[in-house]
Amino acid sequence: VLLGCFAHGFLPGYTAERPRDMSLMYREVAGEPSGHIVLESLYRRHDRDYAKVHGFTMEEIDSGRLESTERPVRSVPALGLPGAMFEAEAAIAENGLWRRRLEVSLQANSPVLFLTLDGDAGLQKARVNGIVALDTDIVGKRKRALRGLRLVYPGDEPLVIELLTEAEGELDLAAATWHPLPGVLTAPFMGNWPDDAQPFLFGPRAELVQKFTLPGGEAVLLE
Repeated sequence: VLLGCFAHGFLPGYTAERPRDMSLMYREVAGEPSGHIVLESLYRRHDRDYAKVHGFTMEEIDSGRLESTERPVRSVPALGLPGAMFEAEAAIAENGLWRRRLEVSLQANSPVLFLTLDGDAGLQKARVNGIVALDTDIVGKRKRALRGLRLVYPGDEPLVIELLTEAEGELDLAAATWHPLPGVLTAPFMGNWPDDAQPFLFGPRAELVQKFTLPGGEAVLLE
């Protein structure tokens, strides 16, 4: 057993056949003068030697989910990515919850739209163009508090999104949209990209984060 453990310690941790989880992406927060090129690794397995050579440093950045996260990054001037346009109505009581109706227009035909509410919202249900997209009454084996909604290839047409929450008051909302990652940003880092590094889930992309405050409720009950 000891011999096996000793031999295992000298095996390569990552290879082209067993790659580490690592890719490049870019994130900016609307209105901020700078964005960040991020050496992304969902399991924090980025190549530290590669990061050091290319000047990536560990910093707290916006996660796009109303939180901050520590990642190896390089600061660059913001690209000014096109974002989504939102129109929100005041919350209205509906079956013991508070319904907020949003009209969303994606200006750049983003392939993904993430919506995240603050942790106290108590998100219970969501409808997109009248179709149920989320319902906590449908209980899975791993029920957990839900804070958001992910729409994949939402299309060019405006979306009507209804969010039903337990909270009545104003709510913070973060919207993240995806865009193509410009090659001019990644070219300086690809010459010696590690052979043992591949994206695990999302892959290269540019991400814009927008933040809004949704209005609170009014004493109007839907029949």
